[in-house]
Formats: sequence, C-alpha cells, structure tokens
Amino acid sequence: MKPYLYLLLLLTAASCAPRTLHLTPIAQEFGTDGDRRVVKDTRDGLKIVTSFDGRWGDLLVFDTEISNESDSAMDIRPVQFTVQGLDATWAVVGDRFSKQTVFSAADPDESIRLASDRMRRAERRAKFNRVFNTVLFIAAIANDAAAAASSDRTRNPNRYVQNRVTAQNLVQLATFKDITDRQRYATDLDRWSHYRRVFEAEPLRRMRLAPGDGVRGRVYVPRVPGAAFVRLNYPASDGTFSFVFEQKWVKPAR
Repeated sequence: MKPYLYLLLLLTAASCAPRTLHLTPIAQEFGTDGDRRVVKDTRDGLKIVTSFDGRWGDLLVFDTEISNESDSAMDIRPVQFTVQGLDATWAVVGDRFSKQTVFSAADPDESIRLASDRMRRAERRAKFNRVFNTVLFIAAIANDAAAAASSDRTRNPNRYVQNRVTAQNLVQLATFKDITDRQRYATDLDRWSHYRRVFEAEPLRRMRLAPGDGVRGRVYVPRVPGAAFVRLNYPASDGTFSFVFEQKWVKPAR
C-alpha cells in the first residue's frame, strides 16, 4: 500500500472513532473515587458529595451522596437538582428552541410510572395488531383463493393475472405488517423495560433523611449540548449548592 493511502486510512479511522463525554469539576479542592473526581460542599447541616458518572442517552448521570449532619430530619427530593449550561464566559446558555435555561433532574418515581404506562400501551397495541393482522391475512388468503377460482382465467386472462397479482400482494402485505408489528412491540418492550430497570436500580429517591443518616444514588439531569461548562445545583435553606464541571468530548487514546 502506498504511504499516502495508509496515512489517509489512519486519519479516516481516527476521525470515525467514538468520542466520550467528560465532565471535570473545576473546583480547587476535590477528592478521587477510583478514576473519578469528587466534589463536596456542606450547607446548614446538609452535605452533598457528587461526581460525574457518565452519560445515559440524553441524560448526564451524577453519583451523589447526601448526608444529614443537622439535628432535624430533612426532605430529600432528587427532582430539585437542576442543571444549567454555561458558555466559555460563564454566561448561562439555554435550549436553542425553547430558550429554557434551567433543567430539572428526572423524577425516578415518575419515570417508573412513565415506563410502566408505555409498556401497557405497547401491550394493548400489540393485542389489537394481532387481531387486525389475523383478519387481514384471512381476508387476503380468501381474496387470493377467489381470484384463483375465477372464470376469468379462460374468459379474460389479463384480468385473471392482474387479480392474482393483487391478491398475492395483499397476502405479502399482511405478512409484512405482522412481522413489522411484532418487531416494533419487542423493541418498545425492551426499551421501556430497560428504562424502568434503570430508575428502579440505583437512583437517588425522594425520602425523609433522619439526623446522622446518609443516602447515595444516581441523579439524572438533561444534557445541555454546546455548553462549555455545566452547573449542577441543589437548594439549601441558606443558599444553593453549586458544582461546576467543564464539559468536553474526548477521543479515545490511541
């Protein structure tokens, strides 16, 4: 192979390599948990420790631990976590269509209910399609049988051939529709089953945290495309927890 062709192939392969989204905290002080950087803050007896834990679809995932170091119980609501995108000058950027600038975290309980509802809808649609496709297939077979037995075979051969082709096309259409509907049902069921399992597994859930207790889980917030920085917020009685991360797409090391 000529050298310039080899170089071209290398450059093409490098440009096609999948990139990974990295969020790095910019705080002066941070700890480490394995290969992740962890940031923390304490306000009015509430302590939050968090680190970026990757991306799931269009959501950013933060591994978060909350501790109640006060003398009274506290209500923890994951949906109160919000995220904002910032540009290189730290100005807030919003969605280019809705102009929204603050995005709330996913509510695990609501997400589970949504997934369960979508699975029930998929099941109802699948039951309807099975009945409809059976009727359609029987009608198509009957139409093909009627076309085959028609006297047009000898009296009008052109019409006979046309009717047979139409009838057989209807049979194929009914078969194709049934296969497509079954594949769609399997895809929808797998998608929403996985979605529900994610929010049943390890998310931070709404709860009342007793004094001295702590809880750890994942917080899912919408990703803000195009932002240079991401600010994760949570309200406190004496202010707001605010953790800023630099957002970059990184190519894998070769």
